[in-house]
Amino acid sequence: MSPNGDSLYVAAIIGDGIWRFARAADGALTPAGCVIDAEKRNKACTVSSPGLDAVDALVLSPDGRNLYAGSWRSTIQTFRRDLLAPDTKAKGPKTTTRRKVAFTLTATEPGATFQCTVDSPTSFRPCTAKFTTRTLGYRAHTLYVRAIDPAGNLDETPFKLKFTVKRPNK
Repeated sequence: MSPNGDSLYVAAIIGDGIWRFARAADGALTPAGCVIDAEKRNKACTVSSPGLDAVDALVLSPDGRNLYAGSWRSTIQTFRRDLLAPDTKAKGPKTTTRRKVAFTLTATEPGATFQCTVDSPTSFRPCTAKFTTRTLGYRAHTLYVRAIDPAGNLDETPFKLKFTVKRPNK
């Protein structure tokens, strides 16, 4: 269990897998991605580590940043908890006559998913990296987008993109 109680780590009895579960305040667990390989120092999500083979023990550092896994082969490997949220960006038109507007969404971490909303910064819904709005009225609008990385970290400052849907000239 992580020091702040938000994550539970589970190791495979046979094999080399380590999984992370998010722990809700009521104790409910949901799959929440994996750990980052500290040796490789990459952002690729790693759910197994070759050579670890049948993890016997998992220990978190007191600060909660590192997860240490030990196996019966006297192997110890270090994994870093990903606590950094991704940054989110969106590209799309500033002005358009189309009432369904298409946007391209990006995040600073590979494998991120997105949540979007138009004109309401509190009602986010899952969306894809190629996001198209519902039919919009002829006026100014704001797209709000936030990314969630594979470790479950949410971009707390959604990206805002203002755009206008204008009536076509006849």
